[in-house]
Amino acid sequence: MGEITQGSILCGIRSNKYPGKRCCGIIISARCDVANCKISKLYYLVALEAQDWFSSECGYGESYAGKTNDQKRKFKEITGKYNLDFESLQNFTVEDVETIIEAQAIPPKEKDLLTALYLDYRLFCCSAMDDDMRRNIIRTDRKFATNYLDKINKGEIVHYYYLPFRAYMDNDFTDDGASKGLIVDLQEIEMLKIDDAEKMQEMGIDYNYARLSANEPQSEIERLNEHFWLETEDDFVIVEHNIKSPWVELLMQRFANTFTRIGVDGATRDDITKLVNSI
Repeated sequence: MGEITQGSILCGIRSNKYPGKRCCGIIISARCDVANCKISKLYYLVALEAQDWFSSECGYGESYAGKTNDQKRKFKEITGKYNLDFESLQNFTVEDVETIIEAQAIPPKEKDLLTALYLDYRLFCCSAMDDDMRRNIIRTDRKFATNYLDKINKGEIVHYYYLPFRAYMDNDFTDDGASKGLIVDLQEIEMLKIDDAEKMQEMGIDYNYARLSANEPQSEIERLNEHFWLETEDDFVIVEHNIKSPWVELLMQRFANTFTRIGVDGATRDDITKLVNSI
């Protein structure tokens, strides 16, 4: 367990954006301010293990948006062709939809196509997915996750940053490490109380309910459980790693670029063409 500084990775953090996920927090407060105790609170970015991020509702929704929108478009077009109510079909069970399709006065091959498109739509677009369902879908078509992570890595997706395993682990880089890493959400900024930070540095914050009950009021216990992942007796919150240089500087650069980004539309292709044509 290390001393908290800029780039420290805290394990056992909760996030409203990623409910049900045991997240990490990466300290972004200035290194000198932390070391000299010049601030009353610390700020951190929420991060998840990459595999957990892709299987989260947010991660899957963003990385597979192209796939889900395409499946939705195809199924919506064919339901319109046969005068079926697309919105209503979304609320039915698979068995009910298959029964409705079978009852349509259309050729058997068309029924098979309609059923196949519906099953594809359900596979990729079902709103009642859990993490296991999302993982299974990713395994059937990995290119969307691969392409999205590649775009994050290149800086084309400005709201996230991919922090590879070797950036914060001291042991030699191995093939196993290549399959690990953190997705840092550059838009999720949270605050850590100095008292909590000191507890993490000293011995961590653990879910010893007897100790908490004896030493802390109920309101403090509820506060800890609201901010930290403390659900079982084995849960704890500690300073798990420190990001190494130059990775921590690169992360801060990406965060600064995102945080100070001005969302103004640039010149369109039409504007550029008109300008050139006017020469």
